[in-house]
Amino acid sequence: MASRHRMETKLDELITQSTPNLPDGAKRTLVSWMPGAAAVIGALSLLSAWILFNFAYAGGSLTGDCNAYTVAGCGNWQASRFSIWLWLSIALVATQGLLFLFSIPFLYFRRRFGWLIMYYTVWIGVGYAGASLLSSLDAFGRSISALVGAAIGMYFLFQVRDFYPVRRHAVVRVWRNPDDHDRQ
Repeated sequence: MASRHRMETKLDELITQSTPNLPDGAKRTLVSWMPGAAAVIGALSLLSAWILFNFAYAGGSLTGDCNAYTVAGCGNWQASRFSIWLWLSIALVATQGLLFLFSIPFLYFRRRFGWLIMYYTVWIGVGYAGASLLSSLDAFGRSISALVGAAIGMYFLFQVRDFYPVRRHAVVRVWRNPDDHDRQ
């Protein structure tokens, strides 16, 4: 918990002090649009995860069929290009989509938890960039674009961080009367 807070504080200092700040009106507009943007991006992420899953599943079936015909014709067995990294990429995109959708009510009511969900979702995007890079040899551009998207997402998140304050819960203290022990 403390390391997360330290990293978040360092990123806040880095991003808010070394980059130009948005005007207050733009920040308010961004905060009001964040729940809708989270809904759209979450739905598109789930749709893309579903399409990628269908593509990978169909590709795996096609590879199996080709292997059956190749082996029957005394050819060589073909290995599938679909690795664990592809399946991890699909899982990360689906997790991102679910987290975007889960954050909507918290962003709408400006709860800090909604901001934290978005913060972790950006880090999942960085993980997706790494898994995407390892999934195939031609994924370098996809990984770079995911990292650029994560950097832009962090910039906007830390610009509106102050609109999602940390709310401390009230501590309820029960004061006990010293004379109450006789009544038990």
